[in-house]
Amino acid sequence: MAQVELFKRKGKYTDKKTGEEKPFTNFFVKCGDELIPVEVKYFENEEGKDPRYSARRAVMSAFSAMLPARSWTTTGTTPFDG
Repeated sequence: MAQVELFKRKGKYTDKKTGEEKPFTNFFVKCGDELIPVEVKYFENEEGKDPRYSARRAVMSAFSAMLPARSWTTTGTTPFDG
């Protein structure tokens, strides 16, 4: 049976509208040799808010390990850039 692992990648990006530098966190599930991106879903209620979104992201962050550095991090691209 293949082992499943949860990883995160942290970094910064520049917001195109404001020019402000902001942090990001991407989550990935590793199944065997495949790295699969995972998005924490935003479930809007009647007011357009999701009161549990931050809690779900916090749980994902707490249970994930940092994505190991690979050769693609030195080129500035990832296998997901296409």
